[in-house]
Amino acid sequence: KSTVAALLERFYEPTRGSITLDGCDISSLDPSWLRGQVIGFISQEPVLFGTTIMENIRFGKPGASDAEVYAAAQLANADGFIRSFPEGYSTVVGERGSVLERWTQPGPALSCWAGGKPLPCLGAGLLGVPVASSLHGISHIFAYGSVSLRRVLWSVFFLGSLGLLLLVCAERVAYFLTYPHVTKLDEVAVPNLTFPAITICNLNEFRFSKITRNDMYHVGELLALLNDRYEISNPQLAEPDVLAALRDKANFKNFKAKPFSMAEFYNRTGHDLADMLLQCSFRGANCTAPGAQPASRDA
Repeated sequence: KSTVAALLERFYEPTRGSITLDGCDISSLDPSWLRGQVIGFISQEPVLFGTTIMENIRFGKPGASDAEVYAAAQLANADGFIRSFPEGYSTVVGERGSVLERWTQPGPALSCWAGGKPLPCLGAGLLGVPVASSLHGISHIFAYGSVSLRRVLWSVFFLGSLGLLLLVCAERVAYFLTYPHVTKLDEVAVPNLTFPAITICNLNEFRFSKITRNDMYHVGELLALLNDRYEISNPQLAEPDVLAALRDKANFKNFKAKPFSMAEFYNRTGHDLADMLLQCSFRGANCTAPGAQPASRDA
């Protein structure tokens, strides 16, 4: 919308095409006549030029008399505020009102005007901070004028949102301070672990040194040591000394098989708890391998 208005006022010229007014190209019209007599343009943002207050108001109607300027200021409730300056309407505002800043500082004899009512400059200055703030909603609460239902609702919603935010932040801080947290972890390896119960996991269910040639003959294929032709499986994977012992136990030339018991095989070739137990203590009393019973045969 602002772009279209600027084009109609001839603040910009179109790069392509043309804009016509009653069939007449506006590029052929006098900009001062177009802006002063045909189309009025009021920006949403106030603009102050580096001249007097009187001349800034007169920009809205070039050639207006002083009486018309005073009347316009009175309609805008700005007459009292302007006359509070030492030079009144002749005060030079500076570009974008930069010079006015030194006249609007808090002082004992200076009054500021807002909503048609005189206010102390300190109060008006403090009120101007939230009014000009970009924080969502706060400009609707601290607005000039009397209290309205809209301002009350905005105040309730704003304070409720602020209270909820503070509640969540306080709850998170309390949670962080209440519960223990680990900021650093050191890993230390110890040779022995004192604990009332131990669990020993060994993927080697049988001790290779306890396996006999008769065991190899009956369960060699089950243990994946031999294939179905009683030959060593994957000999390239075994270490030299282990491969030599495996070849000796797998030599079935002139061998006569004997009866085989799987239970006896488990008890004889399985791991002995007495060989693995270094120290056992429970409730201050020492215990030995016979007193330490395994929880399961798989452990």
